[in-house]
Amino acid sequence: VKIDEGEPVEQTSSIQVVKHEDGKYTLSLKNFSLTLAGSEMNVGNIVINNVDATEENGTVSLKTSQNIKIEDGDDPDVTWVGSYLGEVPVNLEATIKDNKLSAIINIKMAVSGTDMNIQVLFGSELIAGIEKAVINNPGKRIGIYNLNGQRVNEQVKGQVYITKYADGSTVKTIGK
Repeated sequence: VKIDEGEPVEQTSSIQVVKHEDGKYTLSLKNFSLTLAGSEMNVGNIVINNVDATEENGTVSLKTSQNIKIEDGDDPDVTWVGSYLGEVPVNLEATIKDNKLSAIINIKMAVSGTDMNIQVLFGSELIAGIEKAVINNPGKRIGIYNLNGQRVNEQVKGQVYITKYADGSTVKTIGK
């Protein structure tokens, strides 16, 4: 869970995914709570209905932007803030592959007059595109060594060697 631009905080939550006969999905995050400044804020049940889905090559992609009402959680002895929030905007992007869910849920809500952007991440982070590729260039090769640590000038086919580069990195190679 990440609040505004703060550092992500790991917490355990469960999400229920239901596929309906019409091909749409419902995602439910029950009894959701946040830890803010050392204290817990009990949000409630976040239910996202009528989520459109597409399927390609065994991967189901889910996406929606909608306003929802967060319901109180299931424990009547807990003070839940969800029902006091009114409608809140929610954006969801998720994939299901091999029965594993990866999802990002962004929720905007105002608590005590303060706007909060909450990002809930399930599974591994979704990759929508590659912004920058980094290619490691270790620089000039400065030595080739056998497994006994002896420097060699030539590699023998099938033997294992350690190649050392100017940046200090080493790579195991097999002679060709």
